[in-house]
Amino acid sequence: MIDLIFISQFIGVSGVTVMGYVAPLIISLGFIGSGISNGARIKTAPFLGAGDIAEANEIFSNAVILGG
Repeated sequence: MIDLIFISQFIGVSGVTVMGYVAPLIISLGFIGSGISNGARIKTAPFLGAGDIAEANEIFSNAVILGG
């Protein structure tokens, strides 16, 4: 909400319109990143608990590559 106030004061109506179009895209990218990180955390935890650091590192590396 504060972002919209500042954008409307400095840029105007066109800035608010662009913000309206871009906000769902940013939220979607955040949702995808959250899903990747939560999935990697769930997959990595059992291997860390068992002491299999190599497998945990592989899962973490794949998540970083997928996120990038």
